[in-house]
Amino acid sequence: MDEDAAYFRLKAEQCRRIAYCLPSKSDPAAISLMEMAEEFDAMAESIGSAPPHTRN
Repeated sequence: MDEDAAYFRLKAEQCRRIAYCLPSKSDPAAISLMEMAEEFDAMAESIGSAPPHTRN
């Protein structure tokens, strides 16, 4: 699968949607999902800001 910035942004959004569906935002699963979303956003930012010759 092509791991570009859009892929990681999509995964971040999916994590957020699942976390928002949980009844408690303090649920460990919701917290983990939000942390994962932040990590995916960071990966997308890293890829998106990399010079074109370093992207896969």
